[in-house]
Amino acid sequence: MKLLMTAPGERECELRRIQLWLGDHLISDWIGDPGHASRYEAAMRRLFRALRMTNESVAHNS
Repeated sequence: MKLLMTAPGERECELRRIQLWLGDHLISDWIGDPGHASRYEAAMRRLFRALRMTNESVAHNS
């Protein structure tokens, strides 16, 4: 797991983390901007309807 920290004077931009789970096993972990994340999530939901998917906010330095 990567920790993203903000240094003084830097601003944060929002990123989204999409994770695909097979039971307790993480099988996909993808991070991107909100626009790409929503498209990625929709595509993965079409392909893997029975699997659990999470979509969480991730802080990122810009």
